[in-house]
Amino acid sequence: MRYHDCVRTLTVLPARRIILIAVVILACSFALNGCSSSGSGDRQAVFLIVVDTLRPDRLSCHGYDAHETPHIDALAQRGVRFTRAQSVASWTVPSMGSMMTSLYPTQLGLVELPGPPGKHYQWQELRDQADYTVSLVEITLAEIFHEAGYRTAAFVDQPGLIESGNFFQGFDEAFFPSGVKKITRFDPDTLEYPKWAPFLRHAYKNDLQLIIEFAKWLAERQDQRLFVWLHLLTPHWPYDPPAQFMANGETARTDDQKLEERFYNGEVRATDDLIGRITEAIDDYIGIENAVVVFTSDHGEGLGEHGMHDHGHSLHAEVLRVPLIMTAPSLPKQRTVDVDVRTIDIMPTILDLVGIEGVIQPAFEGTSLVPMIDDIESTLPVFSEAMLYGSTERSLSSGEFKLMFDEQGQRFRLFDVSKDPAEIDDVAHRHPERTDRLRDALATIHDELVVDRQRRAGGEAEEPAHRKERMLRALRALGYVR
Repeated sequence: MRYHDCVRTLTVLPARRIILIAVVILACSFALNGCSSSGSGDRQAVFLIVVDTLRPDRLSCHGYDAHETPHIDALAQRGVRFTRAQSVASWTVPSMGSMMTSLYPTQLGLVELPGPPGKHYQWQELRDQADYTVSLVEITLAEIFHEAGYRTAAFVDQPGLIESGNFFQGFDEAFFPSGVKKITRFDPDTLEYPKWAPFLRHAYKNDLQLIIEFAKWLAERQDQRLFVWLHLLTPHWPYDPPAQFMANGETARTDDQKLEERFYNGEVRATDDLIGRITEAIDDYIGIENAVVVFTSDHGEGLGEHGMHDHGHSLHAEVLRVPLIMTAPSLPKQRTVDVDVRTIDIMPTILDLVGIEGVIQPAFEGTSLVPMIDDIESTLPVFSEAMLYGSTERSLSSGEFKLMFDEQGQRFRLFDVSKDPAEIDDVAHRHPERTDRLRDALATIHDELVVDRQRRAGGEAEEPAHRKERMLRALRALGYVR
C-alpha cells in the first residue's frame, strides 16, 4: 500500500487505530525502502507455522527418544530452538489472538466470564467467554505486513479460528479445508461455518490437502514478498493418526492411557511428515536458507498429568509448554536458548528479523527475542491466563519458580520448576516471601491488564510509557529491577 493510500484509510477508523496505523506507516517506509536485517531483499518471505496442540517433549530435538521427528529436527538444525517457550493461554482462540497482536488475552477480551457467586467450576465444565475473536480495531501481524507491501496469506485448519473470521484481518487471501480433499477460499459473506467433527476426524487428510494448496499458491508467487500463516490441526484430539505413523502396528482405538499416549505420538509423527512437506515447498520455491521460518504451537496437551486430559482446563506445564524454532538468514544455526520466553514475543521477533520491529515495538506486550539469543542470562517472566473449562486460573513463572492462582478457590500454589518440572509438589509453605512477591506481581499484572482492556474497549489510546511503567511495577515486585 502506498503512503497516500494508507492516509486515506485513516478517515474511517477509531482514534486508537489511527495512532497505531500511523506508526505502521512509518514502518512501511522503512520496509519498502529495503531496510531489512535479513538481507534477502525483495524476495523476502516469512512463514509462521503453528501446529495445534503440539507438545515439545514429544519431539526428538527436545530429547524424546521413543521416536524421531526428523523434519522438525532439521528445521531446528537450521536455526534457533527455544527450549522453554510457553503459551500465554491454555486454548487456541486466546493464544492465537495474543500471538497475532502481542497483547494478552485480557486486553483482547478473550477470557472467560466470571461465574455467579459461589459457583465452583469443575475441570471439564465449559465456561462462557467474554469474546471469541479479535476486535477489528486491533493491529495484527498480518496487517503490518500487508501495509508494508507484502502479499499475505493464511492456510488454516482450525474451525474455531475460521468461524471468528477476524483472525483473517490483514490477509489478502485465506484458505481452509471445507471437506476431504476440498479447500475453500475464505469469504465471510458466503461462508458456511465448518463443523468440528469432520475437521477432527480427518485432520491429517485436511492438513495434507491444505499443504498441497499452499505449495501451488507459493509456486505462483515465489518472486513476491510474502507473509504466510499455516495452522495445522493434526495432533488435536481425537488421536487417530494414519496407520503408517503408528509404531508396532497398533491401530485399534482404546481409552487406556498408555495407548492414548502412543496414539498421540502417532499424531506427532504424522505432523512431522507434514512439516517436511511444508519445508520442502519453501525450499523448492523460495530457498529455505533465504526465508524467515517460525515454527510453534498455540498450546500443549494434557495426557493424564494432574488427572486431566486435553487442554483449556489448566495452566500446568503440559498445557503451556510449546515448541519454538526460528530460522532466518540473520540467525545462527544449531543454537539452543534455554531461557523462559512467551508466545507474545513471536510477533515483535518476526518484525525485528525483517527490520521494522524497532519502529512499532512500544505497542507490544511482548519483546523481540533476537537479543536473547546471545544473552543466555536473560529471561522473561511468563504470565498466562484464559481458560475454556473449569476454574479461572492465572499463573506467573519467574526463573526457578511458578505461581498458580485458582480464582474460584482463592488458592495459590508455588512450584520449584527447576527441581519439579512436572509441577507436582506445592512448596508455597516453604517459600512464603517468594510466594507473596509473586502473588503481588501476578495481581499487579492482571489488574493493569483489566484497566487497559477497559481503555481499549472505550476506544482510548494508552501511551506506550504507561504500559512500560505497568510492566516495570510487576518486574520490581519480582526483584528484576529497582
